[in-house]
Order: sequence, then C-alpha cells, then structure tokens
Amino acid sequence: MLRDLARLASMTLPKEWRGHVRTIRAMNLLNLRELAVSGSLIVSSTLMEAFSVTMILPLFQYIEKNRDIAALTETSTFWKTLAAIAEAVHAPVSLLTLSLVVLVLISARQAINYHSYMYLVRLKQRIGKDLSQRLF
Repeated sequence: MLRDLARLASMTLPKEWRGHVRTIRAMNLLNLRELAVSGSLIVSSTLMEAFSVTMILPLFQYIEKNRDIAALTETSTFWKTLAAIAEAVHAPVSLLTLSLVVLVLISARQAINYHSYMYLVRLKQRIGKDLSQRLF
C-alpha cells in the first residue's frame, strides 16, 4: 500500500521535487512511511486551514441575515447541510454554536500545525545527524 501511495505521489509531485525524493530515498535518509506521514501531515494542515477560514463566512452570513435559518437554507446547499447536521446532533444553529465550530476548527488546525512542525523538525534533526555521521 505504501508503495502505491509513493507511486501516486511521484506522479503528482512537481518534476524537481521528484528528483529530491529520489535522492532522499537513494541515500536511505527516509523510509516510505516517514515520507507518507510527513506528506499527510502537510496536506491535513492545509485542509484544516481551508476549513477553518471557510467557516468564518457562514458566521458572517448568519449575522447578515439576522439569524434567519430559513432564508439561509433557501439560498445555499451548504446551509441545508449545516442545518441537517445541527438537527442530527440536536444542536441549535446559533451564533454561539457557529462560533464554537469555528473555534474548534481553528484549534484543530493549530494542533495539526504544531504536530506537523514538530515531526518535520525531528526528521530534519535526524537526517542532519545521519548525514554528519556518514561524512565524518
């Protein structure tokens, strides 16, 4: 499975990045698992960034329409979905719940960014140590 993922990534990466990945793999600096984890952390960090910023717009729409859910659900599929999710979890769609969703998404984004950053720093430090041990 990891090999299939690596093959897929090699087809989607820019040409110059593919050369870097080949060099890293040829020097045995990282294994496929580490490449996959670092790539997935970066992608999930980017997706959480998009979701957390995107959820601010419905908050402003809710305020603009004077908290009228019926008017919002008529104009947008997103609001229909949001209202259905709120109904499924028995939570009212209010300024408080929308603000809490935005807060949770921003907090999750920060946690993923921190985890991603720390993982990449550990990899960089280990690669630097491995290279210095090989050279000296």
